[in-house]
Amino acid sequence: MKTLIIILALALTATSSYAQCEKNVVLKFNEITEIRDTVRSTPKVNGTFTFRKDKIVMKAERAGGEMIIESEIRSVTTCEWDTYLSTGRSEYKVMTRKGTEGPQDPATIILEGSNKKLKVTFRPPGAELQFNIT
Repeated sequence: MKTLIIILALALTATSSYAQCEKNVVLKFNEITEIRDTVRSTPKVNGTFTFRKDKIVMKAERAGGEMIIESEIRSVTTCEWDTYLSTGRSEYKVMTRKGTEGPQDPATIILEGSNKKLKVTFRPPGAELQFNIT
């Protein structure tokens, strides 16, 4: 009986922890660090990340144009937050594409928080983009 109670408590904790990563959240950014091989650039770009239960959408405005990247969440591999959107980490395995149509590529999106600062790391094939959330 004691084992059953422990298993139920662990299951409820895991369920509530992962439920945090299914919340609808909009996060704003104004700078991207782009890393390709050993080349690093930091263009000024305004935009948002919208996290939903089944999808993450990144919208960015640069030089008068808008870019949209839609990512369908395949799995949440990590959802560990002491304080949601303050201290912790979420990691999403996604299928991503520019716009709403076209080929999809596998990618990873990581949302990390420490010292009340948030960062989103987007890892499509061949690159890494880091967004400091404002």
